[in-house]
Amino acid sequence: MNPSDEPNQPSDTSTNDWFNELPSPDIAPTEPSVKPPRSRKVIFLVAGSVLLILSVAVYALFTLTSSSVGACLTSNDYKSLTGKTADSQLSATESFYTASFTYGNGSSDFTGATKAESLSIIKNLGRFFAQHSKDTSVVITISGGYTPNDDKASATTRIAKLKHSLVQNGIPESYIKIEAPTKIISGGELDETSAELKNASAYLTITSESTCR
Repeated sequence: MNPSDEPNQPSDTSTNDWFNELPSPDIAPTEPSVKPPRSRKVIFLVAGSVLLILSVAVYALFTLTSSSVGACLTSNDYKSLTGKTADSQLSATESFYTASFTYGNGSSDFTGATKAESLSIIKNLGRFFAQHSKDTSVVITISGGYTPNDDKASATTRIAKLKHSLVQNGIPESYIKIEAPTKIISGGELDETSAELKNASAYLTITSESTCR
């Protein structure tokens, strides 16, 4: 008898049913991990680098600025400049030292009586600057005015010539500040023949920068 002629054997349904009745495990679906785009990584790296560079630059600028400003003028500097002892009201950044120079109205030349003293003051300032400006903050401001007996052009020339004299005595222009001449109005208290209006003046003030150490 050929095997093909054998009758079909019944399948074992009990075994299949047992497997079908087994509880299937609850497997939560897993979401595929999403990698951030490469362009986003590049942006983060660039932004971080820029912040780092800016931080270093700000720190370097602060350090350079702090180190470039000298020390504040002191009472010892005042004595070195004038030969006198400073009072307790001395301010390095506001009114450390002021010198006045006298001119004739409408003129930019020192008056005869004050010329020698004025030239001596300027020479002394050059000496003081050479000795102290390396470690000390020294700023020189030149100002002046003109009265009804004077004129603005003369006042402007006086300030310019005073600056030139300082430069000739070794003080660089970068340390000299110029203020525009102001018109002085005497009011009703003084007339044109008053002694106070007989001469003109220019002023030279020495201070330290407000950020001095």
